[in-house]
Amino acid sequence: MTSDTNREQQIKDCMAQLTDKRKITHAPDIEAHARMRLADFSAVLAEWEIDLGSQPERRPLPDVAALIKNPKPSPADVQKLLGFLQQQAKQGQQTAILYLSYLYAKGIHLPQSLQKAASAARMVAQQGDWRGSRFLGELLCTSPKAAPLLLGAEIQAAATAWQQEHPETEADKIQAAAKRFLENETAVRYAARLQFETATRQGSPTAQQRMRGLCINGQLPDGQPAKHLRSPKDWLDNELLTPGIHIDTGDPDITVLPENIPLFVQQDEEPSVWRKTILIAAGMFAFVLLTVIMTKAFL
Repeated sequence: MTSDTNREQQIKDCMAQLTDKRKITHAPDIEAHARMRLADFSAVLAEWEIDLGSQPERRPLPDVAALIKNPKPSPADVQKLLGFLQQQAKQGQQTAILYLSYLYAKGIHLPQSLQKAASAARMVAQQGDWRGSRFLGELLCTSPKAAPLLLGAEIQAAATAWQQEHPETEADKIQAAAKRFLENETAVRYAARLQFETATRQGSPTAQQRMRGLCINGQLPDGQPAKHLRSPKDWLDNELLTPGIHIDTGDPDITVLPENIPLFVQQDEEPSVWRKTILIAAGMFAFVLLTVIMTKAFL
């Protein structure tokens, strides 16, 4: 209980630092939760109130929307809300699952859990609902430092698949490389961009426009980054199959080679042009000098 109380106080203190634009003094995990609590998802919630037509599992839930907007609901109303959402979610109602994802992300009426928020949104996205993909993109974009919590399950699956293809590679090295992917902000922001692109393909009327705005603001990459930053598999291939030591130099395409790799200097088979010119000039000067000396000697 003391630990939970201390953590909650750290999150609130970090929220104050972010609001006042002061230096962040807390761990990345604390900052990730603080940023999520401060995030404004009102535009996303507004889309969840739209009637999408023929699919009953995606129908809006106006009573839920109204209660979530209530800043001070009664304990009885909160209990009723959570019971209804959980019941509907078990029946596959995707809008209900999305609302649970939102409540977990913000820590409203439920203990804040970014893992559960991502899991719920991903469940909806995998059923072809663009609202889930869009919300995943928003979560990642809001707090890239939350990537270990939001993308952990996806990266772990990629690491497991990669290990099956390369059983000769030690498991701990694969896990360490996967962890570095989650810590690379460019890779995480591109993963967020991919969610918006997926939402667009799934039929979102606003995801593409939203993505363009985030690109202009610098919150998402404008175009594709280096190949090894585009997917967990590409990252693992680059980290574990490419010779060299991969470090963050600011340029993702730079690879630093180990010191024990000899560098062989290739010699030209023939002298370069400028060397030929110097040799010819030196020969002519020597010939003229010799001629002058011989002339003086005989005279």
